[in-house]
Amino acid sequence: TIQILLTGLAFKGKPRTNDWRNSPSIELGRFLDSKGFEMFGWDSLISSRVIKENWLKDFSLLSQIPEVVILANNSDDNLNFLMTELNTSKNKLEIIGDPWNMLRENEMFNQVISRGISVVTISKSFHG
Repeated sequence: TIQILLTGLAFKGKPRTNDWRNSPSIELGRFLDSKGFEMFGWDSLISSRVIKENWLKDFSLLSQIPEVVILANNSDDNLNFLMTELNTSKNKLEIIGDPWNMLRENEMFNQVISRGISVVTISKSFHG
């Protein structure tokens, strides 16, 4: 089973909020879960308890970053979390879904691509 981590579960990242009512990431997560993917969640402002209560497994259960990470809102916390995890833990990350084009506008884009990780945005794909 492919594991997918959704980061940024709140309905928006800027300004920062812990409100995830009507969040597109929830709908995306439910859809992917219904297709058989193992779904995990992380958000800097939403508690692990709330994440677990709402069908997602907490990221802390993983021993490494999964194959796919989706930056589900435009919070800078998502990028900081991703780069911290890439630099401090084992990972099998192959694809980053970045619908907000956050990586492309950040100096860490080249670092991600140089690791052989593909980045998929709404309009383009970049392969490492």
